[in-house]
Amino acid sequence: MLLEPWDKLPKATIFPHEELRRQPRGSYHCSSIDWMISYALHIGVADLTDIYIAGVQMRHHEEPISATPCIEYWCGYAQGLGVNVRVAPSCDLFYNYHLVRSRYVYGYDSWDLIEDRTK
Repeated sequence: MLLEPWDKLPKATIFPHEELRRQPRGSYHCSSIDWMISYALHIGVADLTDIYIAGVQMRHHEEPISATPCIEYWCGYAQGLGVNVRVAPSCDLFYNYHLVRSRYVYGYDSWDLIEDRTK
């Protein structure tokens, strides 16, 4: 499938990667969600009072291990700018996770990626 040329999409806006890179740690992005937070801050810090994040389960998918801390960084950056960041209880953000050493063999043994000991 070919995309329409940009000149045929009169209301299209190219995502401002270079402008966003001027933010502190502007090159630290590991998922679409942290890019969205960065962009929201870029276009509306003066009017942006709240960010609400729901449905984020980065540890249950094939995401880079840095994706969750990166989202948490950008949430902290937003809070530093005075934006109230709220996270739904179903999200796996702002928890303490531990790496566990084991003898499981990938592709042979079966195990859960997350062992939830909070329940």
